[in-house]
Amino acid sequence: MPPRTTTRNSRAARPSLARRDRGLPPPPRAWKNPLLQVLPKTGFMALLLAAGCATGRLADLRDCGRLSLGVGPGLDATAKLGCLAHPSLGVASRTRRVGLESRHRLGTWREEQVVWPAEILAQALGAMWGGASVPLASYERNSWPDLPRAPDVATSWLPVLQAGRAPNPFAFRELTDLELGASVLAVSVRAGVNPLEILDFLLGFAGFDPARDDAPDPAPPAP
Repeated sequence: MPPRTTTRNSRAARPSLARRDRGLPPPPRAWKNPLLQVLPKTGFMALLLAAGCATGRLADLRDCGRLSLGVGPGLDATAKLGCLAHPSLGVASRTRRVGLESRHRLGTWREEQVVWPAEILAQALGAMWGGASVPLASYERNSWPDLPRAPDVATSWLPVLQAGRAPNPFAFRELTDLELGASVLAVSVRAGVNPLEILDFLLGFAGFDPARDDAPDPAPPAP
């Protein structure tokens, strides 16, 4: 016949009963955070999803914004408000820049810029720029290590006036492109963000490409 468990031994085996006999509250129960139980699983699923949609993610991330610093003489201020307005004011700048400009441009480059109203005088003195027929414009000329003579870029105060020219103000990338830049004496700073490109980057993880700028998957080799 098995030995009978005494009340004392039973209370010792259950600390909560012993504490209650001494007038103490029961020990708190261990609380399990459900979020900590879900996070490892969702994190693993997110990694799988990212791995499956990795094509173009880094390139789309670079399109989300820009930031560059320049050193060189200049006095100007520029802004981009999507397809609504691209105001500029000042004289000109000639800088050597470093930073991120787009998915294709990351590193160092040289840049010359003439802004309104100084561009009127510059053209009157014979300084010709690509897109010189664009009214109320600022002009930009870049020299990249792999492209020493990049095409000039003309940007009008009123983007609708340059419709049909590059950059097209109604292209996906230009619709919500926001930017501020300034050159004062020997220092130049430019920063920007593009909400539509951020949306394109996020939707890319689900396999969507509203900007239509992701490279297609390579075709499998023929047998």
